[in-house]
Amino acid sequence: MITMLGGHPSLGIGSLLETHQHDMEKILRESMEFEIEGVERYRELLALAEKAGSITLEEYARRLIAEEATHISDIDKMLRRPGDVDQAVEQKAP
Repeated sequence: MITMLGGHPSLGIGSLLETHQHDMEKILRESMEFEIEGVERYRELLALAEKAGSITLEEYARRLIAEEATHISDIDKMLRRPGDVDQAVEQKAP
């Protein structure tokens, strides 16, 4: 997508974020936070794509939002206690 839009992807790798949290529940909750943040960023991309009128970029953003939503749902299920049906992590409405 970067080159399609005329850009060049960076080959530099940024610093690796490490929270040193190694408890499974903490790892899952941290992962959930990153997934939710990803959805927020993809929604921003979608808004920009809609404004620009780029159907290709709109569909790309929608696909990523759907994938992240599935990941959030999967993580939420892993965080639930057996028999719980309520979401383990409350999520913001779109």
